[in-house]
Amino acid sequence: MKKIMLALLFTGCLLVSKAQMNYTSETDVFNIKTVSFYGFDYTRLRIVDENRIGQPLKKFLFNLNIFLGKQIPKKKMQAWLRKDTVQMDIAHSAVMNDAIVNGRIASMDPYIFPKDSLNSFISGYRLNTKEGIGYSIIFESFNKADKTVSAYLVFFDIATKKVIYHEYERSLNRNSYNYVNDWKPAALEAATHLFEKYRAKRKAYLKSIAPAK
Repeated sequence: MKKIMLALLFTGCLLVSKAQMNYTSETDVFNIKTVSFYGFDYTRLRIVDENRIGQPLKKFLFNLNIFLGKQIPKKKMQAWLRKDTVQMDIAHSAVMNDAIVNGRIASMDPYIFPKDSLNSFISGYRLNTKEGIGYSIIFESFNKADKTVSAYLVFFDIATKKVIYHEYERSLNRNSYNYVNDWKPAALEAATHLFEKYRAKRKAYLKSIAPAK
């Protein structure tokens, strides 16, 4: 009997040790020291400019991804997010972006997807990591007419693929948008504003839990 009890106790300890840690709130995002970056996601992006319909814009997205990766490297992300470590796991976003159909990128009509769709987008991610908090930047629209770029900064629980915190930015940029290279600094500006909103929200949270003087 004693051996059976010991075996059950050992099994229980193993199950507890193997249990996945789930994260459920924005405070988890602010407090955790290590996060995983899953890349810049262009799979939902629409370039609203009728003159671009039929053009090979997929090549531009490839170049944009390289540009943003150089402008916002790992160390800068760690500093902006106030994290000890940002783990880079961008293989899946590379596969997703490569599968984009060129003919679906340009649009005549303004495009906004409902924020409720974020969970369905993230649920399609194929992740190598089993637990923790991950994040990606999902671009929504480049709109020539109103000179804006819109995007989401999305944090999610890796184990459940549930969105637990997001920020949205619709950034006005005065570039002409007549050339595809105009979109690069505009996209960078939108991404930068997303991280600024995150830091402001995190700062407010830390102030709210600070001991009263």
